[in-house]
Amino acid sequence: MDLELPRLADTLVEGTVTRWFKKAGEPVREGEALVEIETDKVNSELSAPADGVLAEILVAEGETVPVGRLLARISTSGEQPVAPSPARVAGPSAAAPRSERLAEHLRQAAAAVPQGACVREVAATDLERMPQALRAAAGAGLEVASLPPARSHLPIPALGRGQAALVAPGAERDGRRLLTLCYDRRVLDDWAADQLLGRIAAELGG
Repeated sequence: MDLELPRLADTLVEGTVTRWFKKAGEPVREGEALVEIETDKVNSELSAPADGVLAEILVAEGETVPVGRLLARISTSGEQPVAPSPARVAGPSAAAPRSERLAEHLRQAAAAVPQGACVREVAATDLERMPQALRAAAGAGLEVASLPPARSHLPIPALGRGQAALVAPGAERDGRRLLTLCYDRRVLDDWAADQLLGRIAAELGG
């Protein structure tokens, strides 16, 4: 399974890998933070889309890459292991000139999942009510997944294959936490996603 740099905002063109939380060959769990990404908007963490093994890291710490770039590969139980590419993971590589990165972004943007994200602040209530809140807010016909609370204040995970929407709670701060709703723009437009997140926050008592 591939982990790509998603479009975290409409104007986002590229992001810089600042830290990997796992090494190649280590097991990962779905929803577990894998990598920290720095953009001109905000720092965020991308989470593992499935249980498995981090088979290959393709972008080193310190490297800036365009939206849609493949960051890593995760080997799941139903996939054949992927042999690491030593040349790609040996260490930080020099970032390509901005013009080259922008050109590559334009080539790859069409293939990237058109992911959007919106955020609401809620009270740090008991998240065990999250499944009921998601069902009540989404209604029939839309499945919204959720992740456990992240270590960062503002997590923005990548959608897994086939996921329409995903709620990621941030770390608690002063009795409050941020809820991030990541969504596939082919399923939800920005207005509908924001309304959905508002209903989820209301169901949680935010």
